Amino acid sequence: MKKLIFFIVFIALAIILIAQEIQHETIVVNIEVPVRVFDRGKFVENLTIDDFNVYEDGKLQDVVAVYLIKKTNIEREEIGAKEEEARIKFTPEVSRNFVLLFEIHEYLPKIGKAIEYFFEEVFLPGDTLKVVTPIKTYDFNVKSLERFTGKEIAKELIGQLRKDIKMSTAEYRSLLNDFENLMEFARTAARDVRTLVRKMYVDILAKLRNLRYIDEKKLLYFTDFLKNIDGPKHVFIFHQKLIVPVMRLSIDYTIEDLEDFEAYVSFDERKVKQAFSDSSISTHFIYLTKTSGTDLVNQEGVSVTSRGLLDTTSTTVPITETQDLSANFFSAFMEIAQTTGGTTDSSANAASSFKKAVNAAENYYLLYYRPLNYKEDGKFKNIKVRIKGKNFKVTHRAGYFAEKIDSSQPVARESKPVERESEPVEKETIKKSLPFINRGLRQYQSGDLAAAVEDFTRAIEIDPTNARAYYYRGLAFEDLEDPYSAVEGYTKAIEINPGYAEAYNNRGCLMVKEGDYEEAIKDFTSAIKIKPDYATAYFNRGNAWIGLGEYSNALKDFKKAVELDPEKREKASEKIKFCESKIKDK
Repeated sequence: MKKLIFFIVFIALAIILIAQEIQHETIVVNIEVPVRVFDRGKFVENLTIDDFNVYEDGKLQDVVAVYLIKKTNIEREEIGAKEEEARIKFTPEVSRNFVLLFEIHEYLPKIGKAIEYFFEEVFLPGDTLKVVTPIKTYDFNVKSLERFTGKEIAKELIGQLRKDIKMSTAEYRSLLNDFENLMEFARTAARDVRTLVRKMYVDILAKLRNLRYIDEKKLLYFTDFLKNIDGPKHVFIFHQKLIVPVMRLSIDYTIEDLEDFEAYVSFDERKVKQAFSDSSISTHFIYLTKTSGTDLVNQEGVSVTSRGLLDTTSTTVPITETQDLSANFFSAFMEIAQTTGGTTDSSANAASSFKKAVNAAENYYLLYYRPLNYKEDGKFKNIKVRIKGKNFKVTHRAGYFAEKIDSSQPVARESKPVERESEPVEKETIKKSLPFINRGLRQYQSGDLAAAVEDFTRAIEIDPTNARAYYYRGLAFEDLEDPYSAVEGYTKAIEINPGYAEAYNNRGCLMVKEGDYEEAIKDFTSAIKIKPDYATAYFNRGNAWIGLGEYSNALKDFKKAVELDPEKREKASEKIKFCESKIKDK
């Protein structure tokens, strides 16, 4: 059973510090906790198993094993006396999973230097990489990484990142242009139109804020996706401050709405922090304080910065200053980083901050402890690690959920969902098939689809009633461009588990590709009945309705998809316009 969040495109995404609970034949649970210990900024590497005290919900626990790991090498291991006597073996997975997530609107040369450093000094054979840009997600599989040098891959990625940033910031630049036009209008307009100016200004602010809207559901999808991956999971988030204009129309009349727009962190921070911790994702937050962009300039040609407000007594000329709209975002993700044992750095130099984060993450101790009176009650268990007799800085994940996950309730995904894994102890065949499912998932993520099919097939042979194994094999077959085998996998998953909404959705997508729109609509409708808030199924059903020429139904579904998931607005906007034009033509 595993214990222990872009995106944004993700978003599809996505990565590093494993937290798994290992179960033995006696059904004893051991919790895995990656721990980093620092003395005045330097990693302490001479600790033994006797130096660690681990507390769960304030109660001292029994540490049963400690491993010292540097990068992907196990440098030293210690097993508790009881475990040694019982010949219990621990098998830590040390191959790393990286996610580089770029939430930026202006490319900076130091970002390129950070990417070059990653491929030249950090990334090793056996590691996996997912890169999330403002536009899309890129997976680097083993084969592609073997065909090219690190420099070649870095150069290609930098070029693609720059293109994606440019495409994604068109709306940002347009909104700043709208603001400049509004300033010109307010400068020459009569005082009695200031209510209209205020409304226009607030509308621009709302649109600017929505450029960085983070959906809680997407974050939880992200953490749940990574929870299924074995090995250390490191997520590096590059977040650039978002500068927005603040306009004042006169000395005695101030638009105060900015405070409302600052609070655009739209998720339950406690819930998200616990999910990141439970998934054992080591999150490193790099807040970029530098932009290469243009300062806002007032109508008199004076540059305005966030340091102060222009001093004027004019009641008609707008006064502007700039303000970072990311303050609350910074605070939220700083806490997420702390909760996961990661790092936070605020700097104008992306390369320097990235190097510091990587250096802090590469070396760690892997602790296993056995909870006293372990109960699968679904509650979050708080973990605290201390070093006996020392005042060292210790970082680690905050805890885990002691839950038994109901395998009949799949977790929703955006296009090709991967569910949360569990290890039910009631059924021996499920327990035996799980290692093959997990290894198959690793093969799938690394791009070795044939090997993934083999592992999922082996899991099915062990447990023919495992709906997830059929579903995962369907995913792999689909990527292998074998739609018939993929449909067979999804269909079998549905037969075993009629509540498998994601299987209905994916089978419906294949029906659309085959031009069987009526069957596709049936599948998408089944998925929606199971999960009424399944935005992706609404969006996909809209495409199927278009195939049948049912534009009114398609329009309803596209609008519903946007209502449920605002991040689908960009994808759906052209389709909505297309449907409206078709309806109008009738």
